[in-house]
Parts: sequence; C-alpha cells; structure tokens
Amino acid sequence: MSRENGPRMRKNVIRQSAALTVALSFCFSGNISKGEVLDDLKGLSIHAVYSLHIKGYIPDDNRYFTATPRRTIRLYVSAKGNVFDYEHVVGGPNNSLENKSVIMSGAERAVQLSQGGSLAAWTMKDGHLTKIVKLLAGFGITTISVDPTRLTCTVNHRDEPDAQSNVIWTISPMTNRPTLINEFRMDSSTCTVIRGNTFAADQ
Repeated sequence: MSRENGPRMRKNVIRQSAALTVALSFCFSGNISKGEVLDDLKGLSIHAVYSLHIKGYIPDDNRYFTATPRRTIRLYVSAKGNVFDYEHVVGGPNNSLENKSVIMSGAERAVQLSQGGSLAAWTMKDGHLTKIVKLLAGFGITTISVDPTRLTCTVNHRDEPDAQSNVIWTISPMTNRPTLINEFRMDSSTCTVIRGNTFAADQ
C-alpha cells in the first residue's frame, strides 16, 4: 500500500466494511470465550487511561505529524455479559481536540464504529478482556488484565500492521481522515476497577 493510495481509501470505506466483517470474524475464530473468566468480570466497572506517542502521515494534507493523544476507557460488563464501552480521546495540536464514542455489544459480537466504518469487538483472549479493532490496514488491540479478587487491573494498547503489506492505516478520530502510522508506542497508563456500575448515568 503506497501513500498515493491514501486519498482513495475514504471512497472505498463502505465497500470495504463488508470485507472487514469477514476478516474480523476470521480473526476472532477460536479466541472467543464466554466462560469462567468473563463471568468473573460481570458487574465490574473498569476505568483505564493511557497516553500514546504517534508519528504518521496524512495524505489528504501531505503532512507528517507527531501526536501524543490520551485515551480514556470507561468499561462496564453487565450481568448478561454485555460490554458498555465509553471512550474519550484527546489529541490534535496541544491536545485541543476530542472525540467521544459509545459502544454496547455482546462479548462475541463485532460492532461498527462511527469513524470510517471500522469494526470492533470485545472478547476474552488468553484470559484477558481484549478489544480488537479492524483498521483500514492492520489491527488495534487493547488488552485489559483484571484481578477480580483484588480489584486491580492493567491496560495495554498496540497497533499491529497488516500481515500482507506490513503497514498500519487508520481513520484518525481527530480528523476523520486516512492516516498512515509510521511509529507507535504507549507511554503511560493507569487502570482502576470497582464493583457495580459506576457509569450508570451514561446508559
């Protein structure tokens, strides 16, 4: 995938969404579990915050950039196993822009995000609550490890490149434009877990 293809990506988002559904289903096959570990998370509220360091390229603007966005996840796992996911991203120049999103889904069901038609789902993977987002090219993976007995948790996020092209293309939550990710790392994070639905007012 070349940089010249970036401007054409937005036109293909609707057509790609059907293909992404198939790709996401394949990615999840064999990894989804609704067993004991997920049951232990029911009735818990998780509040995670992490900061990123990103270098990338926006073809529409012919512009390279460095950004340090901060993402907040407020998560509740209901008694029925539904995952309520409230995310808040702050980024852009001097972190002056923000984007909010709300997702409610079963732990085994992919849902479509508002930005770019990307698909996402929460699942239990290797004993951890994991969110997998199918990007334009590659995957965004957020992993939350919870100790339900001690009520402690940790969060980790990474972007994985497309297996064929070895690049990461995403739709920026700040500009809603196709963006090539050249460098990515998570700088810091905090995570807390509380029994009960502390986010009930948002539902």
